[in-house]
Amino acid sequence: MGDYIYFYTPYSITIIVALMLFYCGLLFFSFRPVIKSFNNSRWLNWLSYSFCGYVLSFSSYFVLVYFNLLNPGSDYFIGFSMIFFTGLLSYFGFLQPQVFDGLSMDKVLPFKKYQKTGLSKKYSLELKTILIDFMKEDKPYLDNQIRISHLAKKLNISKHHMSQVINEHFDLSFFDFINTYRVDQAKHMLTKDNNLNMTEILYSCGFNNRVSFYKAFKKFTKMTPSEYKLLKSKESL
Repeated sequence: MGDYIYFYTPYSITIIVALMLFYCGLLFFSFRPVIKSFNNSRWLNWLSYSFCGYVLSFSSYFVLVYFNLLNPGSDYFIGFSMIFFTGLLSYFGFLQPQVFDGLSMDKVLPFKKYQKTGLSKKYSLELKTILIDFMKEDKPYLDNQIRISHLAKKLNISKHHMSQVINEHFDLSFFDFINTYRVDQAKHMLTKDNNLNMTEILYSCGFNNRVSFYKAFKKFTKMTPSEYKLLKSKESL
């Protein structure tokens, strides 16, 4: 224990504070313009504010103590401020659960991943239109083996550019993007007067199994397929 205490010198605190302030400045002056252009950037904005609030609270404590403006034993306000901003960091982190799914930050923050792809905004918008038309007309989502490489090949673009278009314009992963169309197809079939059971419907829409079907359906409609069917039946009366 003594070795650890000896190593933790006042210079360590200075270095830590300096690094935290450096990253806080880097966040606002280098990454903020990119964050603003990112779809669904609200959680990133608040995550940034929360981090910088924590850094300022943490740093101000040591600065005030150093200049004898604060008694080290009277650190309640600073402590509560740090707890508050730590809570905000946690809350806005949980708003983007992919952060905790073991994904790399390149996948969680697409603006970092796509900074140097060379795909212009104009061409990206053209690809978005082409992709939407292709999804409506050819319905590739009905193929339960569809992969992003298959879709990219159909549109004659790279897999990387296809991923960028989906992430930037729809704010979805590839599989969530595909599943939105499958769920819409399922909703259409559930409202029709037919004799298909739920298993037949899910396979007809491109899903591989009942679990993935129910999970995707509830994710995008906030209800189960059976609940949705019952609701539409009542509305039609």
